[in-house]
Order: sequence, then C-alpha cells, then structure tokens
Amino acid sequence: MYHRFCDHESQTPSAVSAGALARQIEYAKRHHPIIDCNQQFDDEDDTPGCAVVFTVDDGYRDFFTTAFPVFRSADVPVTVFVAAGFVDGAYWFWWDRLRYLTENRENRRGTLSLPNADPAIDVDLTKDDTEVWDAVSDFLVALPPADIEAALDDISIQLGLPVPKDPPAAYRPFSWDEARAMQEAGISFGAHTVGHPVLAKLPAAEVEEEIAGSKAALNREIGSTSHVFCFPHGQPTDYSPTVERIVEACGFSGCYAAHPKLHDRDRYSSPRYGVSDDIVDFRWKLCGAERLYARLSSSLRGKPAAPSHGAAPLGDLPGN
Repeated sequence: MYHRFCDHESQTPSAVSAGALARQIEYAKRHHPIIDCNQQFDDEDDTPGCAVVFTVDDGYRDFFTTAFPVFRSADVPVTVFVAAGFVDGAYWFWWDRLRYLTENRENRRGTLSLPNADPAIDVDLTKDDTEVWDAVSDFLVALPPADIEAALDDISIQLGLPVPKDPPAAYRPFSWDEARAMQEAGISFGAHTVGHPVLAKLPAAEVEEEIAGSKAALNREIGSTSHVFCFPHGQPTDYSPTVERIVEACGFSGCYAAHPKLHDRDRYSSPRYGVSDDIVDFRWKLCGAERLYARLSSSLRGKPAAPSHGAAPLGDLPGN
C-alpha cells in the first residue's frame, strides 16, 4: 500500500522515491506473481499463492508524475483508490493543511491550545515541525469531520496563518484528464469515498452516499471502476460490520483495510501492508516474515491466529 511518491530519497515525508519503487517492483516480479486486485476477489479460487497486489490510495498528483511512469515501464498492474472529492478539487486533505500550517508558521514560541480538548492540551511550538504535526494530528484524527474543520480554523487563527483554498503543488491531486490518460495506459482505479471520512463515525445513510458517490464519480469521469472498494484511513476502529455490509450492498466484491489483520481474512476488510523506501523492510513483508512474527507473538500471548492464504496487498495517514 502506497500513498505518496517523490523523485529522490527523503525528499518528502513518508513518500516512496521513484528509484525505490522501481527496485521494489523488480524484486516482486522476480519472486512473486503480481495480480490485479479484481483477480484477488473475483477469482479467489484461482489466485496464485504468494501473489502480490500493488495499491495506491487517495489520488495525489505525484502518482501521475513519479509512480505512473515506473509502473508503466515495469508493465505490472496497480490500482489507485481515488477520493473523488479530492480529485474534483472540492477540498484538500486536513493532514496536509495541518502540515502546511506547521511548516509555514512564523510563530515558533509559546504554545498552541487545541480547541475543545478535554482535558486541555497545549502543544509546545518550540518543537520541530514534525513533532508539532504529530501532536496535533493525534488529536484531530479522533474528531468528527466537522470538528476537524472547526479545529483547523481555530489553529489557523492562533498561528496567524491563513490556509489557501487551493492546495500548494506538493498537496495537489491528479486531474480527471490525467486519470483518463493513465487508464488508457493500463492503470486501474477504485472507489475510496468522496470526502475521505472515517466511515464508522457516520450514519448509515451518509456511509452509503460516500461509497456510492465515489463509485458514481469514477464511472462518470473514466467510465469504469474496480470491483474492490478501499476504506479511508482503514484502521480497525475506522470501519464496522455495518459499513462492510453497505460496501457489499453497493456492488463491490471486496474491500481493503489499511492494516495487516492477523486473526481473520474477511473479504470486506482485507489486510494490506504499508511500505517505505526500505527494500529490506519490503522483502521482509513480501516473504511473510512480518506476518509469521505477528502470528508467533500472538500465539505466545495465547491468542489464536487464522491461517494465512491468498494474495498479500502492499502502502493510514499519509503524513505519518
């Protein structure tokens, strides 16, 4: 599972460089069958063992400029799960707006009071940008969407720094025209909601609007969509059995979470592994060592672990 990409190592936080991506794809091609996510769920009985599925979340433009040429050159399938409202230009992600505020602030003294925190939370502004971002994002991620927006407005006022309506280049999405060009070159696209909310915090009717709306947007803009859905955020508390049932009712044959689940293999919350520039970490995950380690640790703690089978998709918050 990937989110962000960059041209050179360590250029962008949490981004995978073009060179590292090429090395990872080359390694995966040498040692594993690589399949499309539709094959994983639609042809489950025919899925080859130890298969790899490449997925990318959100729809940042650095996929088009940096990763797309690498995937195209390597001739391997990849599915990009698109937050439709992001690509429509309706918003830019709150964690990117927070990073914009923390990196461009002139105020580097005193404290930042997080709005409506109970008990009160004051963030030390003398700390470096990453530490400030981490502290604030840990607070914001637990809030409902409307409260996140209100909190960001308050933080912007406290820092004396307005947030631009349109994202700076580093945080922009690719366009629908660029998506269509990539689709013609073989890239697949899947639904990832409209507004990228935590679905477990929404009423069922809004969950359905988010899921069905993103599917409709993809069908409208590029003419098709993957049979597989992808949860925003995708951690265990970010979805629920009710959300999974709505995904199925919207016509999807499967769904990805964003964490390596250990104890079950539900097709509507299929696990994924996040990857970085680190090729050793990449190999560790592809050979199953991380899952084996987790299973052994779980067994020693007395918790049962389900058997591993099928494909192992690879890339919660892109700023982390």
